[in-house]
Amino acid sequence: MSSQSFDERLRLAALVLRIAANKAEGIHLCELEKLTVLKHPRQCATHGKFQNSFRFLLRNGYLIRFSRGVYGITAEGLKFLEGAPK
Repeated sequence: MSSQSFDERLRLAALVLRIAANKAEGIHLCELEKLTVLKHPRQCATHGKFQNSFRFLLRNGYLIRFSRGVYGITAEGLKFLEGAPK
């Protein structure tokens, strides 16, 4: 079992969605990771944790791929954000 708690994983997923929601035209994966990992170190975001969170969000329909490397938030992702911890 991962040492990262469920609440921490939810907060990280919500953070990724909030960043993606700020760019209506979509955000490149590299930029999304940089903004998550580098600008929010208190969330304990690492490359691996970001990748796991990103895959979860994409697989469950909270993020969608617009074009190669460019992703955006879906309506389901916005609903997720409404109930997600801050």
